[in-house]
Amino acid sequence: MSETLKRGITGLGFIIVMLGAPILGKWVFLSLLTIVNILALNEYTRIFAAKKYAPFMGFTALIGTLCFFDISLVSYSILPGRFIILLLPLLLSFYIVELYTTRKSPFARAGISMAGCAYISMALGIFPTIAFVDGIYDPYKIIGCLLLIWSNDTFAYLVGRMIGKTPLFPSISPKKTWEGSLGGGICTIIVGFILNYFILSFSKMEWMGLAFIFVLFSSWGDLVESRLKRSFNIKDSGNLLPGHGGILDRFDAQLFSVPFAAAFIWLIH
Repeated sequence: MSETLKRGITGLGFIIVMLGAPILGKWVFLSLLTIVNILALNEYTRIFAAKKYAPFMGFTALIGTLCFFDISLVSYSILPGRFIILLLPLLLSFYIVELYTTRKSPFARAGISMAGCAYISMALGIFPTIAFVDGIYDPYKIIGCLLLIWSNDTFAYLVGRMIGKTPLFPSISPKKTWEGSLGGGICTIIVGFILNYFILSFSKMEWMGLAFIFVLFSSWGDLVESRLKRSFNIKDSGNLLPGHGGILDRFDAQLFSVPFAAAFIWLIH
């Protein structure tokens, strides 16, 4: 099977799962994000595996999952809002564990674990809050946000392939260009304008604001993950998704942009 065909089949399956889960219900969506959280944390810790400051995979996954459920279950109104205060004690537990180890670089290891929980678990935990802005679960808010994220990525790639000449961040991602980023941004703004007529959950101003946020922060999210991989001279975070790499490779834009999008929505709503 050719690489292009693999990539196409995997991409189609990914889109079906990501769009279908929210529509099938809030618990299906939460279950999907739970799986993504665990797999992404596993990839994240494996990236550091060869280093002396490599985080403890099992404990990082445990604390990260607890952080994820703490945020997401508050948004689902299963836990009262005051449970958010548990996030800091959970993260500080990494330093407590390091008191009982003899491995070198305890602060680096604890810091990397905390960063992973914030970067992955908290971001994924925040994602469902977008669907509950008005107190009622609305899957189409999630779908609209996903379409904006994917639009930016897809059109930036297509425009970059056609007319891209000026490198955006040559030291991090040589194939990305200013022309592609600008083209992707313009097309995503247009998609946001169109969504205003089909998904009425947000106003035109909110869709335009979300489009701008996803253009900016999705691009940064992709570059952040690219820099992480380049720091360890690896091409992909994993090989779970044929033709696309790992879970982190597919969720780099969502992980970085969703917290900013959620903050924007809740601040102006």
